Amino acid sequence: MSISEKNYTKSNIIKFANKSGIDAGILVGRLQKEHYVNFDTFNDLKKKYKIVNI
Repeated sequence: MSISEKNYTKSNIIKFANKSGIDAGILVGRLQKEHYVNFDTFNDLKKKYKIVNI
């Protein structure tokens, strides 16, 4: 997958992230920030964190 191909599928994002050694959620966030995909797309690939006070 490359940006010029514009073939943004969940499986392609996961494959590219694995090949690049980064988390798929990071890649999704970058694609969203750069307006290659909508902000409501592929959010299930992002990890959710809950911060608690100790």
